[in-house]
Amino acid sequence: MDFFYNQESLTAIQWILRAVVSFFFLLLVTKIMGQRSLSQLRLLDFIMALSIGNIIAHPLSDQHLGMKGSMITIGVLVILYLMMVFLSLKWLKFTKFVDPSPFPLIKNGEIFYKGLTKA
Repeated sequence: MDFFYNQESLTAIQWILRAVVSFFFLLLVTKIMGQRSLSQLRLLDFIMALSIGNIIAHPLSDQHLGMKGSMITIGVLVILYLMMVFLSLKWLKFTKFVDPSPFPLIKNGEIFYKGLTKA
């Protein structure tokens, strides 16, 4: 399990193992966070997806970086995400900040131009 830690060089098998471990780790993290289709992503979900992708990409592309730190960082981010989701369920002001209410684009069969300018 040396591929978890930083090294001077990695073999092809170690690179493959890093990719496989990262894939299944991200799959597990995604299952813990819950699944959403891309069109239903909230702001918090989008930020988490970008952050997790960026954090896990670094050790996959740089042999001098270990995976242990990235996996711990992602674990902390998942815990923070779950706390934010819990807060958004319990605190209405936080919910409005993280997940603003939708605005109409069509009202009574006519285009609502104020909604279009917001969009």
